[in-house]
Amino acid sequence: MEAFLESPLGRGYGAGAGAVREEPQLALRQFLSARSEERQRQLEALPAPPAELGPRCAVCGPPRSGKTSLLFHYALRVAEAGETVLFVAARDKITRQPPLLPAGVSIEDARLERIKMKYLATRQDLLKLLSGIHMLEEAPGAIVIDDLHAYLGEGGGGEGGRKALVQLLGYLHEASEFLSSKAERGACKVVLSYLRGGEAMQTFFTIQRWIPLIYRVEPDGGCYRLEVHANDETKEHLIAGAQVQYLIGDESLEVVQAYWARRRSSGVFHRSPH
Repeated sequence: MEAFLESPLGRGYGAGAGAVREEPQLALRQFLSARSEERQRQLEALPAPPAELGPRCAVCGPPRSGKTSLLFHYALRVAEAGETVLFVAARDKITRQPPLLPAGVSIEDARLERIKMKYLATRQDLLKLLSGIHMLEEAPGAIVIDDLHAYLGEGGGGEGGRKALVQLLGYLHEASEFLSSKAERGACKVVLSYLRGGEAMQTFFTIQRWIPLIYRVEPDGGCYRLEVHANDETKEHLIAGAQVQYLIGDESLEVVQAYWARRRSSGVFHRSPH
């Protein structure tokens, strides 16, 4: 929608201000918000990821499962904390499918001026941005890249896609390390989204080597479920059982339930709502 592109959020780099709050964590509760107090309490009660996982995470899932909106929810939390967010996305996708903002937040909200949109179409554009990160007017506290697979070519699969991904992750690592060295409030956070399944599975395994904290979106009846992908770094931590069910509404993502799935000795999960 043109209205989104002409809003403070959609215009990109520019001055912004806001109250400084405590720095958010890369927790599930940073990617969603609930309308009801009960559901919000459920979200807040979910365990946060351990610090040793680092300041990076990825959100993977099928098409049209709300990944872009999840990333915008996180970007808003960072912006509310007084930090700038560099948000990379394709202009045509954002025009066709504007992200769903949290209930009560409009695209004219001044807080969103801290989210600096950068519309890029090709991998070379993204590499150029990352290599010139030191030239930005204001150093971001977080780099968010929507649909990373779109910058890989070959559907993110094949040897060419794998090499492109490794190159991008290398540039992203150098950029985030530089920003972290200049930051006054901690390490620069990195959040990515990408497709999972089919040829993109190789992307999943490659990204996991650099980003141990991966949030996976799975269809769950008429809803979607956001959960932690269990791997060697996360499976023994409480966060491995944190899950959130949500619906994609007309104007926002609607939290249905947030719960912790306790693992039994048999290895089977059962739900323990908060």
